Amino acid sequence: MVQKCTKIIAMLDTLVPKLPMREKAVTKKYYIEQLGFTKANDYGDYLLLKKDKIENPFFEFKQLAPK
Repeated sequence: MVQKCTKIIAMLDTLVPKLPMREKAVTKKYYIEQLGFTKANDYGDYLLLKKDKIENPFFEFKQLAPK
């Protein structure tokens, strides 16, 4: 008996990565004042900014040390 395997291939049409932020006030100011985003929601350690069809979610990560 031969078993048939089927593969399901999902096509992505939207991808929304969550980005780390060290300081919410700095992140919010830069994205709103410099890049033209607006605040959609603010959940304390989670921030959601929008511009046109773009949603940019940020999560708090104070230990982030970019190099």
